[in-house]
Amino acid sequence: MLDQHAEAIFLRGEHVTLLRWIAALPDAQRQARPALGIFQAIMLSAAGKNREAELILQEVDQTLSISADGANRDQRLIGQAAAAHALVASLQDDPQAILSYAHQALDLPSAEAAWRSSVLLARSSAYYLLGDLAARIQDLSKPSTVRKPWISLSWS
Repeated sequence: MLDQHAEAIFLRGEHVTLLRWIAALPDAQRQARPALGIFQAIMLSAAGKNREAELILQEVDQTLSISADGANRDQRLIGQAAAAHALVASLQDDPQAILSYAHQALDLPSAEAAWRSSVLLARSSAYYLLGDLAARIQDLSKPSTVRKPWISLSWS
């Protein structure tokens, strides 16, 4: 049931509740559900628990890489995992990792515009950190950034 409603709970901003419910799952069940791990990692990183978020994303990557052969793997989930990596890297001010994972996420179907918007915002933060303001402005002016991203990031 949590698999079916996690995204809606996340979008409503009920992050503490969602984190608590995911954490209540036995490890084997949680690890078998990469979509839940993706949300968990984003929320942990936003809470400043970067190492925990990275460990969860490693589990997600491993689960997705062994879940099926290459032709049958869920490209949407792989795209969302790459997007989560980019978001976590943006919260750690790691521009090289942001750009690498953002490229992967944008090349794979990660579903809705909210995913893509969040990745584009993370990528624009990488350009800002690297001092490439022209690329940042170009990213922020793309039509797909009009929709509200899932995670709001701020940079000084």
